[in-house]
Amino acid sequence: MQRVSSNITLVLMVFVPIVWLTFFGALTITLWYYNLDYYGAIPGLALRLGLLLFMAASLLFFYLTCWRLKRVETDEHFIYVTNYIKHVRYPVHQVASVKKRNWGLFHTFTIRLKTPGSFGPKVTFIPSGRFFDEYIARHPEWTE
Repeated sequence: MQRVSSNITLVLMVFVPIVWLTFFGALTITLWYYNLDYYGAIPGLALRLGLLLFMAASLLFFYLTCWRLKRVETDEHFIYVTNYIKHVRYPVHQVASVKKRNWGLFHTFTIRLKTPGSFGPKVTFIPSGRFFDEYIARHPEWTE
């Protein structure tokens, strides 16, 4: 079995959101319980609501980006996908295409399956450069 996703996946899926949401969640709770009368009613309320809106936007951002990443490993017959809780094996012939997306600082790849699996019709991961390039060279029919 060969890993084709990057080791940074675990950090982006688990550690960054937990640290981020813990810090800003504690800050939000503190500001809602802290007496802000010294600063005036309107700035205090605006600060509280602004931080609450920022927390909601952060949750949405992590849901749409980091929490959708998966760890992917392959061999000649199967693709193994995990979200570090559930592990699923897909046959190679279920892969319809592999699409690359450039986000500036990093690239993501999306494996589109012919029939939806346990993680849905597509699996997104950050590739490990050398391992993924070797694997995609053996399967050029998957690239769009």
